[in-house]
Formats: sequence, C-alpha cells, structure tokens
Amino acid sequence: MEQRSMRTGAMGPPGKLRCGVVVWAVVVFLAIVLANSAHAFYLPATAPIDYEAGSKLEVFANELTSTVNETRFEYYSLPFCQPEKRPKSEHRNLGKILSGDMVSPTQFQIAMMVEEKCKLLCDKPTVLDEEMTKWLISRINDSYSVRLNMDNMPVVMEHTIVGKGGEQSVYSIGYRLGAEKHGKFFLFNHLSFKVLYHVPSHVTQLFLASGNKPLYHVVGFQVIPASVAHKADKPCEFTRDQLLQEVEVGAKVFTTYSVNFEESPIRWATRWTPLLKASDEQRGVLWFSIINTTLGFLSPANRGGLLSTMLYSWVFSSAIGGYMAARTYAVLQGSSNKHVTMAPALLFPGLAFALMNCLNLFMTIKRSTSLIHFLTLVFVTFLWFGLSVPMNVLGAYLGFRGKPVEFPTRTNHIPREIPPPPFGIAFRYYALCSGLIPYGVVFVELAFILNSFRRSQIYYMFGLSCVVLILLIVTCAKVGIVFVYMSLSSENYHSWRNAFGCCVFSGVYVYLYSIVFLFQTFGIAKPDSHVVSTITLSAYVTLLSFAFSLMQGFAGFQSSLIFVRRIFAAVRVDQGIIYHLQGKALLV
Repeated sequence: MEQRSMRTGAMGPPGKLRCGVVVWAVVVFLAIVLANSAHAFYLPATAPIDYEAGSKLEVFANELTSTVNETRFEYYSLPFCQPEKRPKSEHRNLGKILSGDMVSPTQFQIAMMVEEKCKLLCDKPTVLDEEMTKWLISRINDSYSVRLNMDNMPVVMEHTIVGKGGEQSVYSIGYRLGAEKHGKFFLFNHLSFKVLYHVPSHVTQLFLASGNKPLYHVVGFQVIPASVAHKADKPCEFTRDQLLQEVEVGAKVFTTYSVNFEESPIRWATRWTPLLKASDEQRGVLWFSIINTTLGFLSPANRGGLLSTMLYSWVFSSAIGGYMAARTYAVLQGSSNKHVTMAPALLFPGLAFALMNCLNLFMTIKRSTSLIHFLTLVFVTFLWFGLSVPMNVLGAYLGFRGKPVEFPTRTNHIPREIPPPPFGIAFRYYALCSGLIPYGVVFVELAFILNSFRRSQIYYMFGLSCVVLILLIVTCAKVGIVFVYMSLSSENYHSWRNAFGCCVFSGVYVYLYSIVFLFQTFGIAKPDSHVVSTITLSAYVTLLSFAFSLMQGFAGFQSSLIFVRRIFAAVRVDQGIIYHLQGKALLV
C-alpha cells in the first residue's frame, strides 16, 4: 500500500511533541477548571447556611419564563414596585450568561421564623395604563411564570397527581403571572409563601443549654399565588370571596405576600430530592424504554454549571477531535490535509456561533435577558480561536505524524465497477429506514426531556440518560456493521460511506419529532404571533439534531472500520475475495 511522506517515520518519533501537547492540554484544562472551580466542583451539601430566628432570608428573582414563548424577560420588567435604583445582579458564570439566567435582589422582607399574615411589597399601588395593560395581557396569554429563589432553592408550586402508588407530589418551578377566564385576564398579585425549615443535627439540648441560639436550615420554598382586588384604604384586609384583580386600564394594583414556616424532616443535604424525584409514570416509561432498547452528574443548584462544563469540555477535547480526524483521513489516504485539519475546528463550532449571533440579534430587539453582551461574545471567540483551534491543529498534526494504520491485505489500485444494488433499491432508501433503529432507542427519553422542558420541571435523571446513551452508541455500531457487511456482500466497496450515512439519518428523525412536538405541545400554532420564539426553537433543534447525527455517524463509521479490519485479517488473499475499504479497488 502506498504511504504518504507525511505519515512515514522519516521525521522521527513525535515523543517530544506529544509531551508538549499533553502539557499544553493539562495547563489549559487546569486554567479553565481553576477559573470556575467554585462551580465545577460544587456539591449541594458542602456549605449549609445556619439561620437564627429573625435572620434575614433574602429572596432573589431570576427571570420571567414561558412554556409558549422562548423570549425571557428580567424580573424588573414587571411594572410593579419598581425600586428607585436598580439593584445589581449577582456574579454569573459563563453558563448563566449564555443561558440568560439573571439573578437580582427583590424587595421581599422575610425573616426566619417570623410569620406574616399580609405584607405590602411596596406602599403605593401601581396604576395600570394602556401600555402596561397590553404588556401584562400579552405575558399572561403566553403563560409566563415568575421565578424566585431563596437560599439557592427555587420557589415551586406543589401539584398532586395520582399514580400507581397513590397520590404523589410533583413540583413546577415558579408561579404563573396570571390567568385567563371567560375572556378576561386576572393578575396574581398576592403570594402565599411557605418556607420549609429543618433543625440541623448538631443543634441538641446540650447545644442550647450552653447558651447558643437555635439554628435552622432552609430546605424548601413554596408559593401559592392568588388574585385579589385589594381595597385602597385597607389592602391587607381581604377574604377568599373577594373580587379578583382584573388587568384593565386604570386598575390600582397592590402587591402583597404572606409567609408561613413549616418544619420538615428533609435534611439540607437532600433538600433537592423531592424536586428531582420522577413520578411513577415517568420512571416506568424510562425503564420501559431501557428494556425496549436492550432486547448526576451536575447539581441543578449550580445554575449554569452544565453549560459551562460543556463549553470547557469542548475546548479541552478539541485536540482529541483533531487527532481522530487526521488519523481517519490518513487511513482513507486523502490529500486535503489542511482542509481536514481546520474542518473539525470551524464547521460545527462555526454553525453554532452563527446561530448564536443570529438569535442574539433577535433577543436584543426584544430586550430579553437571553441576549449575550459584547464582552461575552469576545470571551467565547477567544475560547474558540485562542484555545480550541490551536489544540485542534496540534491534535491533527500528531495524527498525521503518527504511525500509519496497516491493512491486513493488499489491494489493487484499479477501481472496479460497482454492480447494481440488490433488488434495484438505492442505498438512500436503506439508510432512510435504518435511521429509525437508533431513533427508536431515544424517542421515549427525548419525549420525556421535552415534556420536562414544557412543564418547567427539573430534569435530573442523568443516570438513566447515560444508560440510554450507551445503548444508542452500541445500536449505531451494530447498524453500521450490518450495513458494511451487506455492502461488501453486494460488492460495493463504498462501505464506509454506507456505515456513516445509515446512522446519520437518525438525526433527521430526531429533528422532525422535536419540531412536531414543540410546535404542537407548546401551542405555537401560529408562528406569526411568536416569530422570535419559533426561530429560537428551530435553531436549537437544528443544532442539536445536527450534533446528534454527527455523533451517530461517527459511531457507525468507527465500528465498521474496526469490523472490516478484523474480518479481512482472518482472510487469506488466495482463498477469497478481498474488498478494498478505501473504495479504490476490488481484488478477486
């Protein structure tokens, strides 16, 4: 087999270069980790806050989110109780910035173990003008919810569902801004907070007898919203039968809240467990998915941590991507080394960066919290061109300098004509059908994730997701091997293309299913009314489906490559038919 000079050993062993690349990769990884160490290694149970009776419990506001409209708004876009000076938001990591997660202090005054029957958020009522009324009606009609948090616990609404084991509580994050009834819109302007607390184990009788004050941990933060048309002279004197607060021009809106405290047996270390626990129905569907396909790693308390870790992992693994691309291209004896070197660093990241900038333009026009500021774009660009691209180039350089892969058989350099496919059916039709097999592995899990997203519920079953991911890769490997065997049996030496293409089509089904699900379930029946939301969802689904296709295509291709080398290593040239993997020849 002809070997190119770039893959010969004339240049010497690349030991020093490999050592340098490893050192460079370790330095970059440590710099990234240390720059975000408080987030990357955060564990929910390492630093509980002990509150004494009367201690201030700060309530922070995240944003306004909707299950219908993807445009997010900051909390102080609400026209109620605007402070004279806008409070500063807390420090955000890269994941929070890119996801639009903004955390701002609020004017809620809550103290530990101090109950409030009714308290005004601000003394003066808000008189709704025409612009405010239209804005509120639009947000209520789009099912916007307000997200608050206390002691890093999100405010949730408790719902009771009936499962196989009886009644079970599930939680949705935030509370609805209002509701619509008989063509009228009503505002939820009274919030009944319930703070769940737990007495830590070290607070014993001996601890209290020593003169220490009782200590408490916050283990839950719940809310029940209500609509109340307060009286102007006595806003805190109302009953359940009082009129609802309608959103109309000229209405005077008071915002009130009450606070109750309830002791809970839940310990601080496990306070996220009720929010992360799946229902019996969801758990049963997931296990059914796993059984059907076989015949935590980051805490949600660390908001933005998952996205930050994914970005930094992409930077750190760029060298691996460049190395694998170069090695694979060298096996196929390609001649465009420069193109292959830069393609992994520019194609998919370039698509993601282009979509991000397009969406950022729309978010800027809508004044959404999801917009990304210029300095953040500069930092992301630095991660791309300053770290990812150089590491990708170094990895590709090592890949081309490495020892070439040796094939177990010799091949003829004269291409042979490929006979017609069996039954006259073109490969693309086989690939179209074979893509359903990997899709069948993930469609239940995909529906569950999209449902959690639609219902504003926390998805935290990463263990089962990892099992499904492993099964998906194994399935794609098997599909790729079967297609290669079928191609070689029909004397088609383009087997590696078939192995890649048959698995890539699974991403098409993921894309179609996600689009149909989002547009039907989210109620976006008229794209003209939610142009930005429609574009945002379409961009997200396109990018994720494309990444899914590439991942499955890689699994199918690599498995088929290993399979072909193994089977031909066991075949003697003079005893059988030797098929050439690279697509150049077929020797009989």
